[in-house]
Amino acid sequence: MFLWRAHVLRLWLLFLCIGLLLSFLSTTSAKAADSPITITSQTTTVDFPKAIDFLLSAQDAHGSITQATLFIKYDGGSFAEQHVVKPDTTASTVHLSWHDDLITNHFTPADTQVTYYWIVWDAAGQTLTGSMQNVKVIDSRFNWLHLTQDQVQVNWYNRPGEFGQTLLSQVMATVKQIHTTLRVGLTSPIDVWVYASTDDFHGSLPPDAHEWAGGIAFPRLNQTSIVVEDTSSNHLIRDMPHELTHLIFHQNLSASLVPLWFDEGLAVYNQTYHESEMELRYKDAVAHNQLLKLNTITDDFPNDSDQAYLAYAQSWQLLNHMYTTFGQTRMQSFMQAMHTASKTTTFQDAFKASLGTTVQRMENDWHLSLGLPPTLTPAELQALDQPVTQPIPLSSVSITDSNAPMMTLLSLMLIFLPLMGYLTLFFQQRLALRQAQQAEQMLRNAFLATKLPATPQYYTAPGWKSFDYQSPTSYAQSSDPFSDAPYHDRTVPPPEIQE
Repeated sequence: MFLWRAHVLRLWLLFLCIGLLLSFLSTTSAKAADSPITITSQTTTVDFPKAIDFLLSAQDAHGSITQATLFIKYDGGSFAEQHVVKPDTTASTVHLSWHDDLITNHFTPADTQVTYYWIVWDAAGQTLTGSMQNVKVIDSRFNWLHLTQDQVQVNWYNRPGEFGQTLLSQVMATVKQIHTTLRVGLTSPIDVWVYASTDDFHGSLPPDAHEWAGGIAFPRLNQTSIVVEDTSSNHLIRDMPHELTHLIFHQNLSASLVPLWFDEGLAVYNQTYHESEMELRYKDAVAHNQLLKLNTITDDFPNDSDQAYLAYAQSWQLLNHMYTTFGQTRMQSFMQAMHTASKTTTFQDAFKASLGTTVQRMENDWHLSLGLPPTLTPAELQALDQPVTQPIPLSSVSITDSNAPMMTLLSLMLIFLPLMGYLTLFFQQRLALRQAQQAEQMLRNAFLATKLPATPQYYTAPGWKSFDYQSPTSYAQSSDPFSDAPYHDRTVPPPEIQE
């Protein structure tokens, strides 16, 4: 009976929502038809990566236009915003503009979709809401060429078509390798933007990105950018697998709060090129018992450049240990568990269910296997083994209600009374300008409903040059084990210790 009443309540809510939606639509359409205001043009000019200019021309048949409000939403993890723009002099015909500074206010990567609309006001209080407009932010500094296969598009410039075909083949082979290892692949189309030089690439990066970055990924935008000077560049076998792993891993990620050490460890593990200096830095830390505790590199990496480089090296080697200890099959099951998990499933939940242990115990065992002191005390180990008391399932509790008939009658009344009220509201709204303005406010609230971080989350690979490490937020997350990746030397030394 309890479930039946809940079902009736859901029906009432559905009818009420339909009524409100119809009243909203009828109000806005009636208001638009009666408005003396006309939008004659609305355009944008993109100056990547600096700014976007929004331009509007409008006229009023009966009065003077006093102001306009511009609503903007940047996709892929940016945010919604609104700006009031007033003409220098109120007039029946106005030309308005808004200059949106992307560098100062919020960085917007290339390939970001921007949605916007205007609301225009006149002196009599009449308004007009313009139609939704879309514009895509493109790095217009270059004349891009494109090639597409399946869900992959590669973009390049200043090189012949054969170069693009080589890029596409390399990307497709890398995606296939990732799928072989993780048993997951692309679920949405991706864009790979390839820059011909480091300077060109750095001109496309967020202001706080590190000068050593050779690649960057924006999972929410399903895009990555890398530097490739030529088809023999090590970037193709180092940064490109790293960044593609970011995209594929996050497209398939359902579990919440994946630790940075795991995300980055998978990214480095998936590279087909690993510099010898990274392994040397790890071995030096082991020799001096200076490995970083995992709980210190769960949310971010250290600010110190040498310690940050160690965090990458250690995360990579820990993933090596995991694949050696648990095996490819169980690790793939772990990846699948994170892929199919609910949003409330934690990394620790999926870890224990798939691998049969906890992160803390695994870290302790890893240190012991390296000949290092344990990370857990005997008491802490014993606490990990304590069983968890299970709560009594709700389904075992019997629920009865003697007031069911009365509640059913009330539920039916709640369905029909809102419908009757809607008919009255419908005619009132068509006659009342104030109601029309309230409807516009509802539209604004819907457009601005979700406040997201000012800059889309992005992920970078450890760099090729000496650098000053500034912000841990640029250290990336990613995934894809490449278990027997060849180990290579490289000619450019690593950060601080020789990058």
